[in-house]
Formats: sequence, C-alpha cells, structure tokens
Amino acid sequence: MRKKIINHIQRNIFRYACVLAMCVILLFTWAAGVNSPAVYAEESKYSDVMVDLRSDPDFNASDYPKAADDRSIDVITVGESVNGELFIYVYNPSEDRTATSINISSGINNNFYPRNYMLECLSKTGVFGKYLVKDFTIKEDALRYYSIPSIFREFDGGVDEGLPDYNENIIDEKSFAVGKLYTASTVDGKVSYTCQATETVEIIDPYVGMLRYSDGFWLWNFPYTDSHYIAFSTDYPIDKLMEADVSYVTRSVTVNYPAIAGAMPTVTYGEPVQAEPLTIYAKDEAGNSANGWFAKEYHWERIQTTEEFIESEELTDEGKQDVENTQWVLRFLETQYDEQYWFQGGSTLYSTSVSQVTILRLKFEVAGTVYNLGAVMDKQTGDHRPDNENTFELDWSNSGGCMDALSTVLMIIALLILLILLWPILPYIIKAVVWVITLPFKAIAALVNAIKKASTKKPKTTASSPTKTVKAPQPKTVYVKSDKSKQGKENQNK
Repeated sequence: MRKKIINHIQRNIFRYACVLAMCVILLFTWAAGVNSPAVYAEESKYSDVMVDLRSDPDFNASDYPKAADDRSIDVITVGESVNGELFIYVYNPSEDRTATSINISSGINNNFYPRNYMLECLSKTGVFGKYLVKDFTIKEDALRYYSIPSIFREFDGGVDEGLPDYNENIIDEKSFAVGKLYTASTVDGKVSYTCQATETVEIIDPYVGMLRYSDGFWLWNFPYTDSHYIAFSTDYPIDKLMEADVSYVTRSVTVNYPAIAGAMPTVTYGEPVQAEPLTIYAKDEAGNSANGWFAKEYHWERIQTTEEFIESEELTDEGKQDVENTQWVLRFLETQYDEQYWFQGGSTLYSTSVSQVTILRLKFEVAGTVYNLGAVMDKQTGDHRPDNENTFELDWSNSGGCMDALSTVLMIIALLILLILLWPILPYIIKAVVWVITLPFKAIAALVNAIKKASTKKPKTTASSPTKTVKAPQPKTVYVKSDKSKQGKENQNK
C-alpha cells in the first residue's frame, strides 16, 4: 500500500514538472516577442537600398553628390525580385523629396505604350531611395524591357516654378525626364541588366480645360455633354500629330441646392478612380449626346491644331487666352453633366470631375520623319468651369435668388410647352376637370332638393289615429216623380 502511494506521488510530481516547464518555455517565447520590433518581419522582407546598389561592382556612390538646392528626381537603375516585383532605385540630390509615380512601358517600338504607376518607398538613405512599382506585372519573357520616359514627385509651390497667371490649372505632381531603356535578361537562372538612353518629348505650356454643350432638356432635367481637352506645345516642330496616350483620374460630383433661399449648397464627391489610359488617333471624331428636346448636335475631331480649335468654338475671352499660345489640342474625353430642378424648389447637379491629367506618349511627324516618344508633362487639374460661351453657366457661389428665379422661369417654360403639346385634347381635359370640380356641388344641391320635397308632402291618415275627425254623412235629396192629377187634387184640398 505504501509503495502505491509513493508511485502515485511520483507520477503527480512528474506531471506538475512538465506543466511548469511548458509554462516557462511559453513565458520566454512571449518575452522574446515583446522585446522584438513589431515591424521586424515587414522590414526584413526587403533589403536596404545601399545593400542592393553596392552589389553592383560598377556602382560608385560618389557619382551621386548631395545638392540641397536640387530637388529633382532621377532613376539610377531597376531591379527584379524573385517574387516578380519591380524595384526602382532613385537619386534625389536634396535628400528631402519622395517619388510618387513613374511612367513605364514594358514594350518597345510598335508596342511602346507607357503607363503611369504609383510608387511605394521601401528604403531611403541620404540621396538614394528604393521604391516598389505598385500593380506592375513582370513578364515571363527571357528578355524584358523597362522603358522609362519620366518620373514624378509631389508639386511644391514654394520651390517649383508654377503656371502663368492666366492659367487657372493646378499642378498635382511635378515630372522629370528620365529617358532610359533598361533590359533584364535571364540566362542559366541568372539575371543581368543593361541600360541605354532614349528620346522623350517635352510638353510645354499645357492647359487642361473643358467645354460644355447642351443636349436639350426633358421637362425638369437639363443634360449637357462636357468635352475635356488638353492644349499644349512641344519642344519638337511637329508637322502632323498622329496619336496620343492620355492618363487621368475621375470622380463623381453631386451638388444639392436646397429650396430655402440663401442656403448654401452641399457637395458630395465619389472616390477617385485612376482611369485606363486613352489612346486617341487623328482620324477619331466625337460629339455631344443631343438626346433631349430642341437639342443641337455638335461634332469635333479628337486631335486639332489650336487654330482649328479656336475657329470652331465660341470660346470665352479667358478660354481663348488660355490656349492661344499653344500648338495642339487633344479632345480626349466626354462626360455627362445633368441639372435637375424639383417642382417643390431646389435643384441637384450631377457631373464628373477629371483631374491629374498628363500626356504619356505622342506619335508625330517632323519633316517626313515619324517619332513615337514618351512624353514629359506634369499632372494637372483644370478649374472645372466651361471655356465656351454657348451654354448656360450657374453661379456656383450663390444658391439664393439666382436659383429661385431660374426655377420660376424654367417652370413657366415647361408649362407653356406642356400646354402646346396638350392643345388638341385640351377641351376634353377642361370638361373633365370642370365635371370633377362641380360634382360635389351637384351632389349637395340634389340632397337639398330631396329634403325640401320630403318636408312639403301631406302625411297619410289612418283609422287608428285618435285625432282623426269623422264627418257626418250629408243627407241626400230624393226627387219623386208624381202624377199631375193627383198633385192637383191635393192642392185643392189644401
């Protein structure tokens, strides 16, 4: 019995010892995790920029000096990861700027189509930076191309040259020419890189604008077509502009004007969407919808000279000043603009804003030679106001008397048009309305007449009525025919 008790105690001691050992191990593991940085795993995912650059025997850091007043961005080289990611190694002389996006084409010659990609900074040391090209897919070809016309950073009005006073655009990102074609080839599992210079075309004095065309109206709805364009010049004496690629961002805009006079409107914006780049050709044409009542159709060419553009449009003085010093106009996009007025008052405006516009590529001819080059242009946003005079423009700063007067005028016009359309059947409508309006009065009159007739009618009498007076029967006179002789005798006797 004593032996069994001792064995039982030993087994329990062993169990408790195992549990205690496990608790100690878990405690040390937890302590080690607490003492380690939370971002250790994320930081170790990518190597440092200097480690990558120094792995190239031809790299010399002294070739990239620091210059506090040089806030440009340039590309040193590219690199591919084993996970199919593309890295960009950047040189920023002032050390205080961060790249935001980059234009890259993974094809050359006839397959040269640059696209704008956002950049994510992974590592920075002094003038050097390592960036991940977001949403970029590396091809599985043995020989891969990375043609880079330009790179961008945020615009800084304090140090960057702005736009002329007459240009109402906003610069979103500042572009810098790169003009390099990198190749990556894989041989026996080893990747090697080469680099060569390429030409670019510089976009000069760009202006992003918009024209608005009426599409007629549908009673309370007034639709328009907004035609978005870029006017610009280049550092090439272009004889013929053949193709262009344009990048831009869109988002919906809703403006609600309340029915209360003097109340300020409320503006609601949708999420910004990076649109797929558009390729437009010189032979392309476009126009407005013109699907409403009394609509006028407008047509235009996608690519025009500025002279043709000014002659074909009724521009405002300000709009003409914005474009008259340029050479070319790209009519790259049409969006819908709607004004809806409510019968109870107030209105709602629906539109699409276009922002961060930049030209990616131009194909053109100069003195018989055709060029297909990546473009260098800042990302710019217009003021969202039409530059032509053949449309009605609301005062966006005031929702009081202007909107009330406009609503009244529009309602009167709509009523007149409705009257004209219903004129053939208007007499029948009037009769029906009069019948409906007079029907209650007729019913009341009929009820009154019935009551009067009922009050003047004599009540019927019955034998059971105690107040009934019974007249005595009147005696009847009976005439008896007699014999004349007998009557004569009677008279003599008297």
